[in-house]
Amino acid sequence: DGDHRLAIDKLSSAVALLDGCGVRDLGALPARPELFDALMQAGELDEAERVAFEIAELAERSGRPRGAAETLRSRAHIAAGRRRLDEATELAGAAMDAFAGIGLPVERARAMVLVGSIARRSRRRAEAREHLEQANAEFVRCGALGFLPLVRNELERLGDRGDAAALTNTERKIAELVAEGLTNAEVAAQLYVSARTVEAHLTQI
Repeated sequence: DGDHRLAIDKLSSAVALLDGCGVRDLGALPARPELFDALMQAGELDEAERVAFEIAELAERSGRPRGAAETLRSRAHIAAGRRRLDEATELAGAAMDAFAGIGLPVERARAMVLVGSIARRSRRRAEAREHLEQANAEFVRCGALGFLPLVRNELERLGDRGDAAALTNTERKIAELVAEGLTNAEVAAQLYVSARTVEAHLTQI
């Protein structure tokens, strides 16, 4: 919800508690990667880089694929924050592939937002929009609606929306059914999706 300071305080406490209990698996309880994200969003790059080193150390120690993927994503964020955009592009793309490889579509979509953000900063506008719209669709498909504002923010920074203002085929169909008077539940039943997915599409519309 944008309260980065509160997020950092709570997540720092969670990391300390988990460390105290000996729970240091990045995949089981990913408090440290979430703390990293909160620090990046708050603009605390130096502290975020310190946490990124901890993530890499824990990932190497565990040898688990989730840790390796989190390391790639955090390194990509840091590289982007330090304006090493070519390096950031390569790392973010690798993170996206790594999350896909272990079957974590929401985390893949989060990495895709990062890829889109780096492309925007590199003035590759069409590529940025493509990645952001794909990430948006994946968040909606998975019901991970809390991440939609991140995509919206990046699209707003991109400026000109181009074709993004047009409805997708699914959005158009949902809009037509709602306009006919069907409830969200009835639309969901007709399209073989959940009511929550219908609600998410209506929000986008």
